[in-house]
Amino acid sequence: GGKVLAVSGNGCGDKKPSGRNFTRGRGKRVNAECLLPPSVVSSVLKSTPARMSSLCSRKCHVGSAVAGSLGGFNAHTANVVAAAFVATGQDAAHVVEGSQAITVMEVCEETGGLYVSLTLPCLPTATVGGGTSLPCQSGLVKGMGVDARGLACAVAGACLGGEISLVAALAEGRLVEAHMKLNR
Repeated sequence: GGKVLAVSGNGCGDKKPSGRNFTRGRGKRVNAECLLPPSVVSSVLKSTPARMSSLCSRKCHVGSAVAGSLGGFNAHTANVVAAAFVATGQDAAHVVEGSQAITVMEVCEETGGLYVSLTLPCLPTATVGGGTSLPCQSGLVKGMGVDARGLACAVAGACLGGEISLVAALAEGRLVEAHMKLNR
């Protein structure tokens, strides 16, 4: 008989960027989307649907392709996933899988608004075990009143908001100004 050397032979792509995880999923596959009216894009985000759509295409799709990204066609989902995972007691190493996301922003022909879509094909979340039993993390997860799927959806919603905010700031040249003002 054979001798077991490891539980996993890494064929699962656990905690590493993987084309297989990106195309077939691992954990939860979640989508978040919204349609922002032009008035909201203008008054709240201080941008336009056309500028945000163009920036998203150039940064998230072309830029990521040039970099040889393995599924990371987004502005910064890893930042939001990392914060959410630490706050809710998830395995922080799974941020790798969570960063494999696709953000799309398009001008809606019917309304002139901004359609935003985010797909996270592999978001491993749990509400029991590991760090979810720590006092602060447990309180947050229980307070949310969600199961693992609901937690994944909440993370996707937060990521969608983060993508919208960052793309608007970049499209209008405000990101560097904000960093300098806040001394970051």
